[in-house]
Amino acid sequence: MVNEEELKKELKMLREKRESDMRVKKLKKQIKAEKFAQTKGGKVFNAIGNFGANIGKKVFSPQKQNYSKKKKKTPARVSVNEIMARLPQ
Repeated sequence: MVNEEELKKELKMLREKRESDMRVKKLKKQIKAEKFAQTKGGKVFNAIGNFGANIGKKVFSPQKQNYSKKKKKTPARVSVNEIMARLPQ
């Protein structure tokens, strides 16, 4: 019969192997990208990409609102008695 602890160890080893493989794959991808960035074509594509990213920021960012306008002051509220006193008799 298979022991529960052995199964847990095997599961742990499989997870660690998968995580290790993912890290290795990510590092290889980063190395490949760095090497490409150093080539003539990579420099051109990076410049084009950066230009496009800057344009996208300008196009899709909200326009600044001008909030420096002065607000109109509303007259002070008066009581009903004062209003009635102002009315012609």
